[in-house]
Amino acid sequence: MFKEETEHELEYYCKDALGNTGALDVEKFKVQGTSFNITLNKKWNLVSVPFVMLDGSIDAAFADIEDKVIGVWTYDGSTDTWYVYKPNGPNTIHEMVPGWGYWVLMNDSATMNIGGSLFSPAQTPPQKQLVHGWNLIGYYDTDGLLSYNGPFGYGRTSYCALQSLVDTQIGYPRWSSLLTYWQPISPTWKYLDTMDKMDPGAGYWLEIDVADTYAFSTTCGLV
Repeated sequence: MFKEETEHELEYYCKDALGNTGALDVEKFKVQGTSFNITLNKKWNLVSVPFVMLDGSIDAAFADIEDKVIGVWTYDGSTDTWYVYKPNGPNTIHEMVPGWGYWVLMNDSATMNIGGSLFSPAQTPPQKQLVHGWNLIGYYDTDGLLSYNGPFGYGRTSYCALQSLVDTQIGYPRWSSLLTYWQPISPTWKYLDTMDKMDPGAGYWLEIDVADTYAFSTTCGLV
């Protein structure tokens, strides 16, 4: 069992009881992608996909639990438009993209299992254009975690994860508010400061004072 994303080369041969040796055989294994579970509570959930999914279609993402899904919504601030997915359609969301946040309404609790990779071949996580005002975003990367079970701060600090939205000249973030939502915990809204840690799998509302580009940050990691 290969647990990491990498390439392997296996060389082997067979030898019988008389000492006869068969030809050397070489097998190559390419391990791409990882599995990630997202806990979805009954009623409302604010989540995201932390990587480029192997099958990015929203139908595939909810295939195993579609009977418990009432609907999924996302918001594009650049067009001031809400998009929706419902198992029985009609739909205006056709794929789930890292960097985007999604509201998921459930009629019962379930676990969404997705598979993917932060860096697919010749492809990096897509950037998201943000507008002045409120934007619905997601968290890039799993940070080595296997699941999301609530906003408990297991990822990078918001200052680190949102590094692309920091004014590099003065070192201050361009955003003024950052919050997420978790149904079973009271209060259900969680507000984050720059040193509070975000979570892979969570979605966030972010208010920013200028239009900017949200991209995966490679300048800092977990602390």
